[in-house]
Amino acid sequence: MAGVHIDFAWAVRVWTEAARELGVDLFLLDSNGSVVAASSDAAPDLAELQILRAASTGVAAQGRETWPDGRDYFSSLVPRISYEDLPNFGWRLLARLDADAFRPDLSSLRAALSWTVLAMLLVLIVLTAAFILFFIRPIEDLAEKSDRIAEGEDIYPPEHRRTRETALLSSAVARLQNPGSVNSNRN
Repeated sequence: MAGVHIDFAWAVRVWTEAARELGVDLFLLDSNGSVVAASSDAAPDLAELQILRAASTGVAAQGRETWPDGRDYFSSLVPRISYEDLPNFGWRLLARLDADAFRPDLSSLRAALSWTVLAMLLVLIVLTAAFILFFIRPIEDLAEKSDRIAEGEDIYPPEHRRTRETALLSSAVARLQNPGSVNSNRN
């Protein structure tokens, strides 16, 4: 049998650099859930966190939890660590990510959502104005002219041809204005 020597201080330095690059904190735990090595200075004990109690049972776990420093973190526990043909030493790996790390992304998401809603509202306003201008105003104009004709004014109703309905209404008002033309058109 061959012996293996691992420089634990070197391994922790490499591990700490990797954790810093990834923006997470890493904790190496023994089979009891106690912290063996950490990439940060905050090394809680078993009684302080639920995820550390899960580590002592050897099951995978993850979740959001308030740590002893009073901040919320997302944590994930890998219940078994091994490498190639090295034996499993009963170690577990715990990674935590500061919950506030997502806030800048949420702020940019809120800003993008706000701009999208504002753009959609602007499009809705433009479409509403176009609908009023092209469909409602001709009917409104026709109604106003019809009212004036009904009061006895001698004006010719406008001939709106924007839609089939406004064209029919314009024609009907014109025929009502000259009752004699209604009978001559029917004969």
